[in-house]
Amino acid sequence: MRASIEALAQLPAMSQICLMVGTFQLVCHPRTPTTAVEGVQVRVKRLPSNRLQLDFTLIGNRGAIKRALRSVNPQRTDGLWKDTCFEAFVMPDGGPGYFEFNFAFSHDWAAYEFSDRREGMRNLDIPPPQFDFEGAQGDLSVEIDLGGVEPTALASEWRVGLSAVLADRLQTTSYWALSHPDRAPDFHDPACFTATLPAPPRA
Repeated sequence: MRASIEALAQLPAMSQICLMVGTFQLVCHPRTPTTAVEGVQVRVKRLPSNRLQLDFTLIGNRGAIKRALRSVNPQRTDGLWKDTCFEAFVMPDGGPGYFEFNFAFSHDWAAYEFSDRREGMRNLDIPPPQFDFEGAQGDLSVEIDLGGVEPTALASEWRVGLSAVLADRLQTTSYWALSHPDRAPDFHDPACFTATLPAPPRA
């Protein structure tokens, strides 16, 4: 994984300036090679007011990737990973529980909470994410409001996993993540959560 941290500040709790900005390069799993795109870049911002912004950018031949048409009425939808999908995993400090977020080009989305690796799965109660927020830069950009999450999780440092499932027009699927510790792609492996977002300053 290569990452560049562009800003990190200890700020007043009510400040609207971001706590951290990071840009991360995803790696294609060696068992799912592709010539459709050269890479996937993710720009991450952890913001006050319990918000997380993600900009996913495809590098290379963007037109080679299948894109679902934008939905007139985006919905919380299971199974988005079966086609082109962008994902984020957030594990509050100490684990083993974590959150999973899925986003499609249709702007359909999903959010789950797990008590441990692939255990205790349930829908995470959050409002619908905002796509294409002001200042968005990626092929798919989304802002998540985590205000309804357990306060102790919001106050802690986060370990973060970033990933993508890319279905191309040649009918192949590639799997991208910050790292791939297993022989088969498994985005739920905590060893994939290699990015760190610091805790917000105490009030």
